Amino acid sequence: MPALLGSLVLALAACGALRPYGVERILEGGDCDPVPDIEQLAITLSDHGTLVAFKWQKTRFAGAVLTQRSGQQRDASAGSNQPGEWEKRFPQVSATDTIAGSFLGFPAAVNASAGMLGAAVYDTRYPSPGTPGKGIAVVDQNARTTQLVGATRRVAGIAWAPKGEYFAVVELAPSSQMKGWRDLFAWGAPPAAAAQYDVFASVYHAGGLLACNKKLAGGVPSPNPNVIWD
Repeated sequence: MPALLGSLVLALAACGALRPYGVERILEGGDCDPVPDIEQLAITLSDHGTLVAFKWQKTRFAGAVLTQRSGQQRDASAGSNQPGEWEKRFPQVSATDTIAGSFLGFPAAVNASAGMLGAAVYDTRYPSPGTPGKGIAVVDQNARTTQLVGATRRVAGIAWAPKGEYFAVVELAPSSQMKGWRDLFAWGAPPAAAAQYDVFASVYHAGGLLACNKKLAGGVPSPNPNVIWD
């Protein structure tokens, strides 16, 4: 029996079940390469305590482990959905009247020079942390128009391109990965494990057209994404 278990463990390792980091890079759809300034988009994830930075490289978002953590910019779209927070950050856009029957909230980001704002949309005024929304509101303050871009996953970050003609969205979804190989040998019910998430990045034109959608990582316990587009 021990020999059989040893052989199974080796087989699982050979199939990639054992890996030093939880990051996987899987292409989903579309091509971000034609997007202006795409190389200036940086998405950072906390992968099992290791910071991994993703940047576009011709055909995919490639990840690299960060060894130097000082000087990292803060995601400007982060915020707390609490009374007064939206009005303090975005007094020019109503969180309650912009989309009938829905409410704008964080993550939310603005490109002031282009007059463009993007924000998560919720069914309630002050959703609790981790509440999935129903999409992203794209508000053109100059043209006084608003459109809703649907989202099937939880919006975790938004960033505008330098010129405001594109925006990036980072989304989280419950992980689709199978449990670890150790669970195969557990006696009785396994202990409750921390929730894990798959992380996706999408780039949209300001008009709402999707340019590309990529899966950045799978099975990450606490991704804490940080998205910056300089």
